[in-house]
Amino acid sequence: MIKHGLKDKPFWITEIGWWGTGSKQMDGDTAKKSGTRAWTAAEIINSKMHPREDSLRAIWLKDLFPKLLKIEGYGNIFLWCAIDEYEGGFDASCSYYQVGEDSKYDKHPLFDLWGIFSGDKQWKKSAYALQQIIKENK
Repeated sequence: MIKHGLKDKPFWITEIGWWGTGSKQMDGDTAKKSGTRAWTAAEIINSKMHPREDSLRAIWLKDLFPKLLKIEGYGNIFLWCAIDEYEGGFDASCSYYQVGEDSKYDKHPLFDLWGIFSGDKQWKKSAYALQQIIKENK
């Protein structure tokens, strides 16, 4: 920004959020046994993958936010997204699939687990991590 004459312009850091390991599939062992398929919201939340990915997100939040807050001129940090996304709303018994899966699942709504709150609005480890970061950096 300095190089381009924008030294005095504030900037936003937008859309931070992580899947974790990058795996868009449910827990590997379960997926191997059943084949790629749509998952119920209850299966998603109760899978081993869900807390594992969120634990990684919490670690990265604790690492990244202090670094971002030290950057001269930052204006705002936008967290993408606050709550896990379940197309049409969270329903524990509804089957969901993730973007990019085979089109045979098109009859199912989509889900994405970028949130710091679970689809059922429960706080995840990453939500508590962000809460602590905010308290420490007021």
